[in-house]
Amino acid sequence: MHAYFRKIFGDPRTRRERYEADSPHAAKVTTPILIVPGGKDRRIPMGQALSLHSDLQRLGTPVSFLHFPDEGHAIGAPNHIRLIYETVLNFLDPMPCS
Repeated sequence: MHAYFRKIFGDPRTRRERYEADSPHAAKVTTPILIVPGGKDRRIPMGQALSLHSDLQRLGTPVSFLHFPDEGHAIGAPNHIRLIYETVLNFLDPMPCS
């Protein structure tokens, strides 16, 4: 366990309830979510993004997924940034303007 989390939450072997209380559970999510993972992200494994997406879909929670296989934790390619902005705006305002 990373020292940062041990400092905040304590040792998970002796304070498991603290970790459980603050752990994200897909079943608790009611707000629509946009997941934007980078395939080369070393902080958040792709499996976690895919698992969250799958769980939210299974539970019927509105979820969108935009994957950038060649990006890391921060999306930096100009064409990818533009796509993110377009996707976020559409995600926040799903009704087309007339």
